[in-house]
Amino acid sequence: MEERRKAAPPAGLSRPGDPAGRALSAALSNPAAQVESLGDRGDPEAVHRARVAARRLLAVLQTASASMTPARRRRLDRYSGALGKFVKSLGRARDLDVALQYVAEVDRSELQRSQIAGIERLALRMGQERESLQTRVMEAVELLRSSKTIQGLSSIARPPAGKAPSMKEGRHARLSPGAGRAIREALVPLASLDGPLSREDDREGQHSARIAIKKARYALEPFEDALPSIAAERLALLRRLQTLLGSIHDRDVWIDRLASFRVREAERSERFNGTAKPFARILPGIEYMERRMASERRRAFRKLLSEWRRAARKGFPGDLIEAVGRPGTPPGAGAPVEET
Repeated sequence: MEERRKAAPPAGLSRPGDPAGRALSAALSNPAAQVESLGDRGDPEAVHRARVAARRLLAVLQTASASMTPARRRRLDRYSGALGKFVKSLGRARDLDVALQYVAEVDRSELQRSQIAGIERLALRMGQERESLQTRVMEAVELLRSSKTIQGLSSIARPPAGKAPSMKEGRHARLSPGAGRAIREALVPLASLDGPLSREDDREGQHSARIAIKKARYALEPFEDALPSIAAERLALLRRLQTLLGSIHDRDVWIDRLASFRVREAERSERFNGTAKPFARILPGIEYMERRMASERRRAFRKLLSEWRRAARKGFPGDLIEAVGRPGTPPGAGAPVEET
């Protein structure tokens, strides 16, 4: 007699052998601590770590929600929305933290005094703006805390009583069909990246490519044990591509920032001094930074193009999309996990 299908547990997502449940539980272990560290202005990486932890959690939520009941998915969507707003609200502060750290590390030993003066003025203005944003950062923290988003997600991810997932059972378990579809959907945009990654001046395309690669990476990483072995190999490639595209993006942000800084400082000089002469004294520093950013962007793009072409010759990204989309059980996989 055929064994009856077990009913879904009344609460929680995780269960023994469920990769989506394990990934969600693991992703939830980090954001709370990172959010609480945002009050420390002495740590320039605090905002970055909080955003990364939240983004990783969002990626897992998107995959895990595909295996949930409609009611539980609606709860998850509400919390995901709050988390997404939190990530977005920290973007400007993160950009300034990166820029301030970069300026602090610029070697001034062989620069002219006028160049140093321009760089110091730039650092001063960015520091003032960053300080003004700290209140918004803490408001975002308080809003996330008061929404009880992390606690709510934890209650969804909590396994049923007596059913705590074990790593031994979970390793190599198969993803549910819904979770597998969600991962494949995150990989599909990789197939259209050849154009922007082959054109040096395609800033908008490279920005979109960076986001697509980041989403693909975050979709794959928590489920690496439940995916074909090629996923691990291609994850290393995705990390390298993301790093190079991140470097290019940072230089693009810098180029825009310097253009805006030129205009604002010239206007400030005219307004307070009635002449542009004070601005002329710091202009060499701005021009030095503009040349430096343009040069660093060209170098980063050449490395990106080389990495991309080498990967394309080996069949990427088609090989990864095909392998993840291929039906069947990975080596050592256990029984399929039922959808909830």
